Amino acid sequence: MKNNYLLIHGSFGSPFSNWIPWLRKELEKENLEVYTPDFPTGV
Repeated sequence: MKNNYLLIHGSFGSPFSNWIPWLRKELEKENLEVYTPDFPTGV
């Protein structure tokens, strides 16, 4: 069974900052499905 991963950024963050791109890349190396949605921050 294949696992899916959902990485959610914090307030005023994005899926393109901090450690999220690194973790996504590491999980994808293992052929895992990773979702990193970009939520609005209200700014």
